[in-house]
Amino acid sequence: MDDASLIQAALRTAIESPTALDGRASDAFVRTIAARFYSGDNDASYAFVATGSIPDIPRLLWRQLEPDPDFTLPSDRRALGYLAVYLLRHAGRGPVDGWNELWLRPGEYPVEAPSPAQREGSP
Repeated sequence: MDDASLIQAALRTAIESPTALDGRASDAFVRTIAARFYSGDNDASYAFVATGSIPDIPRLLWRQLEPDPDFTLPSDRRALGYLAVYLLRHAGRGPVDGWNELWLRPGEYPVEAPSPAQREGSP
């Protein structure tokens, strides 16, 4: 599964179960999104992708990560929306231990929404 597919699967999980992507899973999710849109410059977006550091006012970081909305797929806009909310919730945070090891990987975090049968407890 490529990164774009993992991001979309994680979005479906977040919609189905808002608490499924808490903590380290949420961190891995946003780091994968940010890396996908990172331009390669040595700026606030680099600091975020590399360390998880978010400035007190994340507006500049957001502008560095956000692609041109006119050329962004709707599915990418949803992922970027999740990233924007995350940046606002964690504004002013310094570097995160282990951030550089976080990434969405198949089977490592809950990236697939449970089926209706699984939600009801059926095998």
